[in-house]
Amino acid sequence: YQCDWSSDVCSSDLTVPVAEGLKLSVGGGYSHEFDFTSRSVRTTLAKELFRKNTTVSLGFNYEYDTIRPYFGIPDALGDMGSYSVGKSRLKKVYNVVAGVTQVLTPEWLVQLNYSYGHSTGYHTDPYKLISLVDRSSGDPFFSLYERRPFERNRHSVYFGSKLALGSFVTDASARWYRDSWGIKSWTFALSEHVPIGRSFYLEPGVRWYHQTQANFFRYFLYLDEPTPKMASSDSRLGRFGAWTLGLRGGAKVASNIEVYGSAERYWQYGLHFDPTLPGN
Repeated sequence: YQCDWSSDVCSSDLTVPVAEGLKLSVGGGYSHEFDFTSRSVRTTLAKELFRKNTTVSLGFNYEYDTIRPYFGIPDALGDMGSYSVGKSRLKKVYNVVAGVTQVLTPEWLVQLNYSYGHSTGYHTDPYKLISLVDRSSGDPFFSLYERRPFERNRHSVYFGSKLALGSFVTDASARWYRDSWGIKSWTFALSEHVPIGRSFYLEPGVRWYHQTQANFFRYFLYLDEPTPKMASSDSRLGRFGAWTLGLRGGAKVASNIEVYGSAERYWQYGLHFDPTLPGN
């Protein structure tokens, strides 16, 4: 059980054996902010096979969110500052994860997971705006609240590998993702555990991420074009990529005590200038 009272975030998990080689895990979580509350429950079954060299698992997670923007729910694609259309909205999220972990050799472990997610309800960010600009001058005249679809379906496949060569351990992973909003992404990560003497170690790592944009993503809207049914200029829904470089280090100061620290450098890349933008 863990709880951070400063941010009103709590979670708990319990794992029990229900039969030989079969484990059941159940848990839940609660998070509260002044404009957002989330409640979740989860359960996972894991079965060990072939002298514990293979583990298959199946998990389910349900999340129930309440969104309460400070100024109320804005009128989607309405002018900024328009009257709210309600005080709160709900969103429900369902996730299923199926996986298999296989010991190939005493030094090599691999994992393969498939995840499916379905969510319904209020996906719109009530604080995000999109500009209406003049086609000739490029000047912004109005700002509209965004609107996103009521549903979202997600699929992802994850592959991981851990290989030990003596005290050196290589951790590599790849993840492919797509959803019903038109976003596709790829993630690759690689890290190496490097022992230094008997007590110290370093773990350098690199991660690369790239995604396409949502089919309703727009940098802006033109004044003289019909207002689309869905539109968002949220950069998280746009096309971009990112690199992460990290370094972790630690030392054993006693048989059961370790001191460690880590640092990361993260940066994104994408469209910095669009030559098709209107105006000067």
